Amino acid sequence: SEAEAWSSKGKRRDYLLAGAKLVEAQSYRKNYGELGLLSPLAKDFITKSIQRQRRNRLSQISLGVFVLLSLSGLTIFSSLQSQEAEKQRLEAVEQRQEAETQRLEAQKQAKMAEIRANAATVKNILNVEPVNALTLAIKTTGDNLAEPEKIQHQVQSSLRDAIAKVRET
Repeated sequence: SEAEAWSSKGKRRDYLLAGAKLVEAQSYRKNYGELGLLSPLAKDFITKSIQRQRRNRLSQISLGVFVLLSLSGLTIFSSLQSQEAEKQRLEAVEQRQEAETQRLEAQKQAKMAEIRANAATVKNILNVEPVNALTLAIKTTGDNLAEPEKIQHQVQSSLRDAIAKVRET
């Protein structure tokens, strides 16, 4: 019998029943086991086969749960990484926008400083070079109109003074 073959092979798990043969053996044990038709070796053989089948099922279930949990963990990790990457991307966009705003403000401040310097230069060269002073005053007024700030009075004053000086000469 298969139980004797299993015993002669050292009761190795490789020789235990599985599948349809195990179902058939379980049915036989249920129906005829009480009648004394099974040897202790056959009963042990069927019991060990059932235990092996249960262990195999538990192993398969455990493996399935492990794979499922691993995939879930990887999905969660991936989602968190994606969220972090998006957060960093948005922060980078904000930083670029802030840098651009600061760059534009610095350009504006530089232009305003240039306008102030030109208005002062008009005042300084007015008595020496009235035509150049008038030309610079006109240019500075145009620049100030493009960048209207509170220095308009200083620019207008330099233009008025330059016009008046050129009229005198």
